[in-house]
Amino acid sequence: MPENLLASFSTIKQGETTFYVKNNYKDILLNLDIDSLRKEALEKGSIRSGREPHAVIHIPELADERIIIKHSRHGGLFGYIAGDMYCKRNRFMNELIATETAIERGVNTAEVIAVIKHKVFGTFYRYDVLSKEIPDSLDLVEFLTNPLQRFVGAYCNTPLHSERKKIIETIAQTIRKMHDAGLYHTDLHLKNILIQSTSGDTPPSPLRGTQAVLGSGERGVCKFKAYIIDMDKAKTMDLMSTKLRMRNLSRLDRSVEKLKAIHPRPFLPPRGGGLGRGGHESLMPSKTDKLRFFIAYINSSPQADEMKQYIKMRPRSHWFHRLLWRLPF
Repeated sequence: MPENLLASFSTIKQGETTFYVKNNYKDILLNLDIDSLRKEALEKGSIRSGREPHAVIHIPELADERIIIKHSRHGGLFGYIAGDMYCKRNRFMNELIATETAIERGVNTAEVIAVIKHKVFGTFYRYDVLSKEIPDSLDLVEFLTNPLQRFVGAYCNTPLHSERKKIIETIAQTIRKMHDAGLYHTDLHLKNILIQSTSGDTPPSPLRGTQAVLGSGERGVCKFKAYIIDMDKAKTMDLMSTKLRMRNLSRLDRSVEKLKAIHPRPFLPPRGGGLGRGGHESLMPSKTDKLRFFIAYINSSPQADEMKQYIKMRPRSHWFHRLLWRLPF
């Protein structure tokens, strides 16, 4: 482990299982039956979405904090073949290193408090990541597609379409900060970006979860915060080139186009009933939204002139990936 980043973690072996645990959580986590807690949470429906449902557990010793248990598995075609089996030696450590780097450099992300590696045979293993839940937040797929889980109305006096620009700019500035910090997120897509809503100085709800999101807080001036999560494939560097930045944004754009291709266009429910203008506002990102995002990203950048050339380039059609989106995995 890089001493400067992971000095706050301990390595503990118990048979075929290895724990990498933050020291201030060690005594609590090592006395828990994580597998049983995860199974119980999944049975009760206490979950957050991912490639597969992630269990959310409450540990009394951690007061109001809740912990997400993510069982890691491959995505895409390779995930269809390999599932949750890994053999690359440093894959299970990379999320710890990248996350600690992000926190150290001021990037909003979910704090990882433990990684649990389960040896299968030889160099093959499975692993789980335990991280703190970010309260009152939704990933962007949930936010764009599920009206029942949309939380902005719980805090805001204004309809969602009025906050559209603010949300887009918040996300763009957060990604820009990640890039400026030298973090290249190779799996940057909509489900790995969370948006959190609060009203003025109202703190996040201690209750957590969708129901708490919909019912907590007082309506007022909306404030938003974006988080970038699941950094298991992130790469760190001292300086990120414009080419890499644009490649990363293209990866995110591909995620947007995939969502638009496979999901019906959702509309914002009418505010207070009836057929008000807000009831016909599509949430799917438009070309104008993409341009607004890009302008917010390059704003005040020393590389702004170099980046502006990408605005004039023909947008990628992602034609090859569109073929893969039709496959059942």
